[in-house]
Parts: sequence; C-alpha cells; structure tokens
Amino acid sequence: MLRYAWSSLQSYKLVVELKPDQSQAWMNMGGIQHIKGDYAAARQYYQRALILTPGSKLLKENLAKLDRLERRLTGA
Repeated sequence: MLRYAWSSLQSYKLVVELKPDQSQAWMNMGGIQHIKGDYAAARQYYQRALILTPGSKLLKENLAKLDRLERRLTGA
C-alpha cells in the first residue's frame, strides 16, 4: 500500500498545482500522510482542505484523530 501512496501523493500534488481549490485532493494528501505517519504534513493538508470546505465533518474528524494521536504519542 505504501508504495502506491507515493505515486498517489504526487498525482494529488499535480492536481492542486492546476486547481488549488480542490478540497478533496488536499484531504486525500492529508490521508496519505496520516497513514504514512507524517502527522505534521497531514495536519497541513487537512487544514488547507478545511479552509476550502469549512463545513466538512470528515475533515474535522480527521483533525480530531490527529489531535488524539499526537496527545498519546507525547503523553500529554
């Protein structure tokens, strides 16, 4: 799965270069980074998507999952 993640991530990056208002692409890049364990990058992508679609329950849930995960990892 992770070997496909890199090529998918690159494809989504091309999408947002051409159409930066594509919230779904930003969210998918966040999901890929989330799965890969790059939580800082995932958060940035999710936040960018949330700016474009502020009412997205899924994006808010994904950010909340990151918050919980980071708290567990830091022991906070």
